[in-house]
Amino acid sequence: SARDPDEGATIVLSHYESYGSGLFSEFDAFRLDEDGLLVGISDFPHYDDRDLLGYEAQKTALLDNTAVFAAGKKGNNVLLTGARGTGKSTLVKAMVSRFGEKGLRLVQMERTQLDHLPRLLSLLGQEKHYRFVLFLDDLSFDEGEQEYKILKSAIDGSVTSQPENVLLYVTSNRRHLVRERAGDKLEVGADDDIHSSDTVQEKLSLVYRFGVRIYFG
Repeated sequence: SARDPDEGATIVLSHYESYGSGLFSEFDAFRLDEDGLLVGISDFPHYDDRDLLGYEAQKTALLDNTAVFAAGKKGNNVLLTGARGTGKSTLVKAMVSRFGEKGLRLVQMERTQLDHLPRLLSLLGQEKHYRFVLFLDDLSFDEGEQEYKILKSAIDGSVTSQPENVLLYVTSNRRHLVRERAGDKLEVGADDDIHSSDTVQEKLSLVYRFGVRIYFG
């Protein structure tokens, strides 16, 4: 329908401005391979959040946060906690169906891939046309595991800070993500940690990095 080459060029540029190009225009969701590289998920399931019944307050909290973020404004990192089978993961994935046409993309990564997080944040931060939800499903850390410090550092803003077009949505069965022991709350812990209050605060500090915390009872 273009009347001349100049108008044709304008139409093409408008198309790419609206829908993007390359990998992120072809897929709505991604995972990381063994080398930490993005792989498009061609058979990603599309859910309708209206099919998840009985959690209206939880849905509203996540929808409101995601809508603001998809509109190009600042959103909050979200922690969804509760028992298995309550719909936490389904609700996060449903956000892609709801806001995919507005440029929202989901990137799912495993806890064992957290070493790739700084590089991934840098990569996604360069894709200004898109907004990304970095999704960590069923996340928790046991005693002695230090990977949670990588996550906390990324949210905190260390050498590689969290870009404005990336949010972290995390689901977990543990409200505080990191396993706590009864000894952590004693004046002297079970392992004679004389600074047990510092131990407790260290473990809780990761949770406090999430601006929105949603509980599924």
